[in-house]
Amino acid sequence: MWFWAGVLVVLWHITGLLHAEQQEGYEGNFQTQLSQLPDDQKGSLRIEQITFSSDIPLSAGEFNHLVCIEPKSFITQKHVDRACRFLRMKKRFRTIAVDMSDVAGGKKLHFTLQAHWILKKLELAGIWFGKPRYAALYQQQLGDAFDIHLHEESLKAIEKHLHGKGFFWV
Repeated sequence: MWFWAGVLVVLWHITGLLHAEQQEGYEGNFQTQLSQLPDDQKGSLRIEQITFSSDIPLSAGEFNHLVCIEPKSFITQKHVDRACRFLRMKKRFRTIAVDMSDVAGGKKLHFTLQAHWILKKLELAGIWFGKPRYAALYQQQLGDAFDIHLHEESLKAIEKHLHGKGFFWV
C-alpha cells in the first residue's frame, strides 16, 4: 500500500517545483525607453544591433526568422510587438523581455527569452507492474510545456483510480 503513496508523492513533488503560466505582452525597458524619446524619434528608430539570450537552444537563424527585424534598419513599436507575437506563437517561451540601449549610430535591441518547463520524463516510483496503466492516466504528453492545471487533474485521476482499487490512504 505504501508504494502507491510513493507514486503520488513523486508526482505531487513536481507540482511544487514547476509552475509556468502564459504571460501576454513582453517585459523589459523597451516601452519605457520609447516613451522617453522625443516625438520626432518615436515614429522610426534606427536599430544598429539585435541580440538575444535564451535558456534553451535557439539558433541565430531561427531567432532572426521569428523576429523579422534586421540590423541597421528603421523600426517602430509595431515591429517589436509583432516580433514578440511571433516568438509567443512558437509556444516555447514563458517570458519575453525586450531591452533597448544606446549604441553608436542608433539603438540596440536585446531580447531575453525564458522557456517553459518541458515535461521530458514521467517517473513512477514504487510500482513493479502495471506502470503503463498509471502513465495513461497522466494527461500531459512528453515534450509539451508543463501545465500545472493538467498536472493536478492527472493526480486526481490517479488518486481516484487507486481509491477504486482499494488503496484508501493515498
